[in-house]
Amino acid sequence: MVFFSQVIDTEALSEFDCFLDELDALDAEREIFKPKLPLELREQRVAIIHPDLGIYISRSDGISLWSLTAPDWWVPLAVTFSDEVNARAFVASWPERNSTGSYRYVRVPVCDEEYCEELAGPEELAYAGLESLFGRVFEIEVTSRAL
Repeated sequence: MVFFSQVIDTEALSEFDCFLDELDALDAEREIFKPKLPLELREQRVAIIHPDLGIYISRSDGISLWSLTAPDWWVPLAVTFSDEVNARAFVASWPERNSTGSYRYVRVPVCDEEYCEELAGPEELAYAGLESLFGRVFEIEVTSRAL
């Protein structure tokens, strides 16, 4: 019976771990100091607004979530659409058969982070004048950012 043993150089492994830690720190530093594009220069997309329900946030399990009715633990980001035509088509596709004319379609700047380029957060929605429709979802986010 032949056994292979592998000698692990713990010093080299420790140096490699330190190198990885330094890379993580540099990545975190880059994210913190990454300059944000001013709101007026960001890509503009379209948010769906309902007169009684507020800002369309997303759809989950066939149910539309709106800023004035969603649970306050919901993520404070609203889905946006490339243009009004696509937003209206999306509303028309709902099984509720809503009249697309019952909604407003508002241009909003979108998040400039890599993971959320089709979403609008509290800052972007407020810039578009929609803060009166925030509801608990966005109010909590705005309050926590102010602290």
